[in-house]
Amino acid sequence: MNDQLIYTGTWKIWTKKVFLLDPVIGIGAKILYLALLSFSNEEMKAFPSAATLGKGLGISPETVRRYAAELEEVGLIRRKQETKPGGQFSYTVYQLFKTSVLARRDGKIPCTEKPVTVKSATNEVPLEGTITKGKKREPEAAGAAVLSPNEQKRNDAVDQFFKMWNGIPGFRNCLNLDNSRKSKLRSRLNEPFFAANWTKAIQRAAKSDFLVGKNDRGWRANVEWFLRPVTVSRILEGEYDNAPSTQPHYQP
Repeated sequence: MNDQLIYTGTWKIWTKKVFLLDPVIGIGAKILYLALLSFSNEEMKAFPSAATLGKGLGISPETVRRYAAELEEVGLIRRKQETKPGGQFSYTVYQLFKTSVLARRDGKIPCTEKPVTVKSATNEVPLEGTITKGKKREPEAAGAAVLSPNEQKRNDAVDQFFKMWNGIPGFRNCLNLDNSRKSKLRSRLNEPFFAANWTKAIQRAAKSDFLVGKNDRGWRANVEWFLRPVTVSRILEGEYDNAPSTQPHYQP
């Protein structure tokens, strides 16, 4: 697959296949990134509201914010709240970054035989990691990518989650920590309620006979079930607490 050339206003952006085929980023987040490019100005900044993006993409504003958090996690955008003059209204500024940051994240800096440029009406800026006038442009940092404190904290939480999950007798163990599961968990960790309560939910779920397989179907709690949007709140609300045999358990 060749790199895809995308025109966004006066900008010409090369979207690398390292982005298009990245297994960690969901298809929804990729589409949102391309939509933000269509709104971006010469400084690669975009200002559409979540409602505007959601209407155009056919998704809810909350889903827009979730996809944006996913893009922010991998370093493709940075969000900042700014206030209009007078202080009555605030809006979100999306600062977009080139997709070459994904290669840097994996320790690979892409090079092309010809200079790849981002063009505006007045200037040309070579992309990071390209060859300009026969000389390779050096990356900002060599070796492994440096994670921000928030990214490191989230990675630590992912490791803690799976270690804790697999330590619960009766739960269906997570034997394959693949990119799909990691991506789902990282997305959930961006939600304040989930981030603050997932450990309590696992501890409470571990005390439920139903969730550890003591039911007529032999069903046991698994990671995909736990990562559903409503599961943590239902656990903490007591839906799965042990009850007299005459009172049926909630069925997942």
